[in-house]
Amino acid sequence: MKKHNARLGPQNNSRIMWDGFRGWRIRTGTNRSRDPRAPNSRRLGSSDWIVNWRGPVSRWSNAHKKSQSGGVITSFPCSGASMDERFLNERLARRAESNALRSLHETRDLVDFTSNDYLGFARSSNLREMVDAALRDRPDLPLGSTGSRLLSGHTQLHAEIEEEVATFHRAESSLIFNSGYDANIGLFSSVPQRSDTVLYDQLVHASVRDGLRLGLAKAYSFRHNDLAHLETRLRRAVGTCFVAVESVYSMDGDCAPLREIVELVQHYDAYLIVDEAHATGVFGTEGRGRVVENSLQDMVFARLHTFGKALGVHGAAVVGSRTLKNYLINFARSFIYTTSLTPHSLVAIRCAYQQLARSRGLIGQLH
Repeated sequence: MKKHNARLGPQNNSRIMWDGFRGWRIRTGTNRSRDPRAPNSRRLGSSDWIVNWRGPVSRWSNAHKKSQSGGVITSFPCSGASMDERFLNERLARRAESNALRSLHETRDLVDFTSNDYLGFARSSNLREMVDAALRDRPDLPLGSTGSRLLSGHTQLHAEIEEEVATFHRAESSLIFNSGYDANIGLFSSVPQRSDTVLYDQLVHASVRDGLRLGLAKAYSFRHNDLAHLETRLRRAVGTCFVAVESVYSMDGDCAPLREIVELVQHYDAYLIVDEAHATGVFGTEGRGRVVENSLQDMVFARLHTFGKALGVHGAAVVGSRTLKNYLINFARSFIYTTSLTPHSLVAIRCAYQQLARSRGLIGQLH
């Protein structure tokens, strides 16, 4: 069996090797009995070491402290005896080589500096009791939603909660999606057309970029929070122009200069779309978001509010005009071709907003 191999790096004696029977394997130089934490081992993250590929998830554990025969510490095996998945293994190996291989692991008993649970709602016993009580009061609700909202999955509960969400965020209407990712995919892939232009902050969320890839409009980034660069782009825009920003950027934690952006957008007759995922529940009166905090809701074309971060539950909504809602119902494929959120999720969304309205003190502690 022919073997292909390559060094992991100029300062590393390890080699990544393709074995047709067992997949990709990483050898740690000449030492045939080495602890995975030794210098020659490949570290993939702050705590993760790939020492044995067993399906899609792998993590260093006490069982792997023992020496590995032949010095082999990593293997990416083909999962099917008759299926050649070399093209997958090769990409996984390249990602491992660059220390960028992702894996899944559960976190327990840690201080939380990484999650989106800004208000602790996801772990709130009070919110859990509210949801349980609300469900007990509605024994008629099924476990599942049974289908797309355009078929069998729409209920009066959907309509009621969408009206409540719109009212809370000072909008005319709202449309609930299964997630913030789905909402941005649907919005950006369907609203801008082939002859239009979309200008987006270079640090905007990946879901916005993915939505633009699925759409037909020309899309250009502008430097992060750089108003001069945005104006340069606006001058050159053709067709209907849309500007996409986040009110709070999740990675750096900084905020968009919304008032100044609104002035530019209005001057050039463009349409502003604001992703409020990380501002929902955190900024503005009762957590209504930065757009409402700055009284800009009538100057913004569309906003995205998610329920899986500060609200601690699941789902998202695009808020805007009734015309926008009707348009998305007809053209947003991530809304049309998916089973809708379950009644349990809808009840949880309602309860989370009720708790949010009583959490001014808790929100104030974040600022």
